[in-house]
Amino acid sequence: MHQRFRVLELASLASGEQAAAFLAAVRCLVSMAAGVDHIDLAECARRGVVVANSGTVYSADVADHAVGMLVVVLRRVSAAERFVRRRLWPLHDGGYPLGSKLGGKRVGIIGFDCVIYYHSRRPKDSVSYRYFPNVHHRF
Repeated sequence: MHQRFRVLELASLASGEQAAAFLAAVRCLVSMAAGVDHIDLAECARRGVVVANSGTVYSADVADHAVGMLVVVLRRVSAAERFVRRRLWPLHDGGYPLGSKLGGKRVGIIGFDCVIYYHSRRPKDSVSYRYFPNVHHRF
């Protein structure tokens, strides 16, 4: 691809002038991100620059990462790890403030391509997912 097209890797630019000269000649902008919300689409349209991205290739991975980050943030996993690595527990009588539990929170999961089941004290007429009377049921 480098032989056929002039490819710009932003991290390798030596100066702002070099970037400005390159960007003036851009005709196609391809982003490896899941979305294009970080790109000024109006400006690209004004300049006649075609914009493309990775589409839905990374969607499931981004969704998995979002669930992981939800747990990390609520349970303060990263902050607790830094607390331990810095050996701060003697300064705080060994205690570290616990994070929030995910349990009991209202969480919506959309677009994970997962089969969803649910457990509750009784089935809900308004829920179309498969109900299980106990969490030990094998499906």
